[in-house]
This record gives sequence, structure tokens and C-alpha cells, in this order.
Amino acid sequence: MIELTREQFVHELATLLGMPMAVEFSCGDGPTEDEVQTQHDLILSHDAALRAKVEALEKENARLNKIEDALGEAALTLQDQLAAMRQERNRLKEALAELYTYQNGCPLPSYEYGWTKAMEMTEAALRGETGGA
Repeated sequence: MIELTREQFVHELATLLGMPMAVEFSCGDGPTEDEVQTQHDLILSHDAALRAKVEALEKENARLNKIEDALGEAALTLQDQLAAMRQERNRLKEALAELYTYQNGCPLPSYEYGWTKAMEMTEAALRGETGGA
């Protein structure tokens, strides 16, 4: 077991807490009243600084929580929009399938190239393929 004097203990404690020692204790029976007051003031100052840091961190945490809430709401909105777009896509795909089913050929020979291309694109779309324009 390590034995420390009171002064050594206070010094080690201050070092552990990250507080510089403002006063080296005088020799004798213990610290003087002024030395104790100085250490007390130093501890209070350090405590105030730590409390200010905690307050700043709490404000930052509150700000980040607001951002997180806003992002959560935005994600829900995007999910709703995605669901609506999927419903619209399915509705349009059903309509396209109906048109394709009842198509009975190219209306005029002069439209045959465009009609054939449109039918190929329709078949690909109904199979779920995507193509470039």
C-alpha cells in the first residue's frame, strides 16, 4: 500500500481531475487558511468551467436531436412519396397492359416502324425491363 501525505494526496487528486495546483502547501501541520481558500476557489473555478462545457454539450445534443427528428420526418415523407409512386407505377402498368392486350395491329403502314418500336417498348416495360430513351 502506498502512503501519501495529505498534500501529496490533494496534489494527486487535482492531477487526476485535471486541475492544476495553484498553491503548494506550506510545511507544518497542514495548509493555511489562505491555501485552503485558494484551492477551494480553484476547484470552484474548475467546476464552473466543467458545468459550462456540460451546458454547451447539452445544447449541442438538443440541436442534434432536432436534426434527427427532422430527418426522421423527412424519411417518413419520402417513404410515403415512394409508396404513392409505386402505386401510380402499378396503375399505369395495368393501363398499359390493357392497351397492349387490346391492340390489334398497326393502324396504317406508314406508322409501322413507330408502332413496332412502341410495342417492343411496351413488352419490355411490362416485363419490368428499363431501357434508355
